[in-house]
Amino acid sequence: MIQFAREWASTAELTDGKCSIIIGAGVNHWYHNNLIYRAGIVALMLCGCVGRNGGGLNHYVGQEKLAPVAPWGTIAFALDWIKPPRLQNAPSFHYVHSDQWHYDAGPSAYDLATKTDGDKGLHPMDMQAKAVRLGWPPFYPQFKKNTLDLMQEAAAAGPTDEKAVNDFVVEKLKSGDLEFSIRDTSSF
Repeated sequence: MIQFAREWASTAELTDGKCSIIIGAGVNHWYHNNLIYRAGIVALMLCGCVGRNGGGLNHYVGQEKLAPVAPWGTIAFALDWIKPPRLQNAPSFHYVHSDQWHYDAGPSAYDLATKTDGDKGLHPMDMQAKAVRLGWPPFYPQFKKNTLDLMQEAAAAGPTDEKAVNDFVVEKLKSGDLEFSIRDTSSF
């Protein structure tokens, strides 16, 4: 525990307070949960991590129980339209759209072991952009063009079935007429 405390304080010193605690509502299920939060906040305060980009206490929720889940899921995920839904994960959405990635130096800034060929050592935003380009996670907005306008273009060009529309969009991406809304950080 003493080693972790020293490493935490050292990291805060070297990064000008860019130490963050991410904590969920699960801790609220424990007796004296307020003391658990306070312990983390004290560590952040003592190391100068409060009020710093990349530092502070980040609270999230999402693991709460929901009843009845079946009707809620049908409405929340449009299950009456399409199955299975592809949902964008909230941390990626927040990281990109709140520009948090601008304050993240990436692993190469502090981990010399990641400075190798391939994907290792890339900025997390580059990895996010790559994942979106490869179609791994959904990402909204998907393109720099309104999707409704894109579908009107497709309809005007003639494609009627789903495969033809998909081919139309792929051709637009290949030609450069259509761009993903997320790019590599190197272009900024």
